[in-house]
Parts: sequence; structure tokens; C-alpha cells
Amino acid sequence: MLNLAYRSGVAWNESSYANPEFDKLLDDAMGVLDPTKRKEKMVPVQKLLQQDAVIIQPYWRSIFTVANKKVKGFEIQPAEEMHLNKVWLDA
Repeated sequence: MLNLAYRSGVAWNESSYANPEFDKLLDDAMGVLDPTKRKEKMVPVQKLLQQDAVIIQPYWRSIFTVANKKVKGFEIQPAEEMHLNKVWLDA
């Protein structure tokens, strides 16, 4: 998604954001096939987007998490997104 929305010069980059450092970091991350290693490479990509304040959010939501100890695999991404595809319940 970041490739489509924030890379310099792409059609869906409605914010007209252009940062060669971002493009390079994104290229580096997209070139990594291992999901764990790619996740590590995406941290500076997401932090740079936040630092550059590419768009103004109409609000910021607080994210609080409470879970039973049986909930496993839950993580919040650096951009405060919740991806639930790896969440599972332990017996």
C-alpha cells in the first residue's frame, strides 16, 4: 500500500509526497522476501512517513489493548495498525 500511496511520482500519490530517502528505504524493504526481515526493514519506512507528516489525520485514536493470556501472535505495527491475520488462541 505504501508503494501505491507515497512513492515519488506514482499515480495514487495524492499527497504529492516525494522523498528520495523514503523511496530508497521502501525499495530496500520490498526487495526482502523473508517476512520477518521485511518487517524489520519497514519500521524506518513507517517512522519516516510519520516524521515527515505527509498527511494530516483528522484525529488520532488511542489504542489500548487488553487480551486474555490465551491470545497469541497479537502485535501492533509501528504505524499503530493492527494486523490480525497471525492472531490465534492457545488451548
